Amino acid sequence: MSHAGYVLGAWAVTLAVVGAYAAALVLRGRRLMRRVRARTVERGE
Repeated sequence: MSHAGYVLGAWAVTLAVVGAYAAALVLRGRRLMRRVRARTVERGE
């Protein structure tokens, strides 16, 4: 049971990194969507 802290810590770090990556992907997608919409409006499509 002495390694439980290390195991839980590793899980916490892993989940935090995956969550940060997912948030970065969502933000990147939103930025790209804004750019696509802006170009579509400029072209009148």
